[in-house]
Amino acid sequence: MKRDVSERKPVEESLKDSHILLVDTLESMTDGFVALDKNWHYTYVNRRAAEIFGRTPEELIGKHIWTEFPEGIGQRFYHNYYKAVEEQKPIIMEEYYPPWNRWFENRIYPTREGLSIFFQEITKRKRTEQLVNNQNQLLEMIASGRPLAETMTALILFIESQAPDMLCSIMLLDEDGKHIRHLAAPGLPREFMQAIDGAPI
Repeated sequence: MKRDVSERKPVEESLKDSHILLVDTLESMTDGFVALDKNWHYTYVNRRAAEIFGRTPEELIGKHIWTEFPEGIGQRFYHNYYKAVEEQKPIIMEEYYPPWNRWFENRIYPTREGLSIFFQEITKRKRTEQLVNNQNQLLEMIASGRPLAETMTALILFIESQAPDMLCSIMLLDEDGKHIRHLAAPGLPREFMQAIDGAPI
């Protein structure tokens, strides 16, 4: 009997060491990580996830995910969390999250206990990709000789996408050099543009 206890002790110590190593790894990751049980309650929230959420792990452990973040209900993340559980298949996704105006990459893994989710914010990368795509689109429009008003409208939409609080317009000088003519202003009221079209500078 003593031999059984002595044999079991190193196994228990090894499991304890493995648990400590796992927690240390999760806490040192640059990715956010959360674990959810089958009832959608948080069972683990690492430091990075808490930073992204603007909460502390202690505020979330034991809480229901959709009670804490009701704005997520109906979003693509929400549907894929349920899909991963139902199909018992991992899902990797990149998606814009409108409630926070940010992009995230999620790696969703079903487990026997519920879900394990690794995620990171990728807003900067997605905006850079959008910037390059929009620049290429504009260059193609110029090279193909598209109408000036159409090209300038695309330019304004591009500028406004980078600065959501800004509304832009492009005006041209009339041939007399004294009056302005409306060219493009997709975000401004038509009545306003009509009212200033032809006005003196």
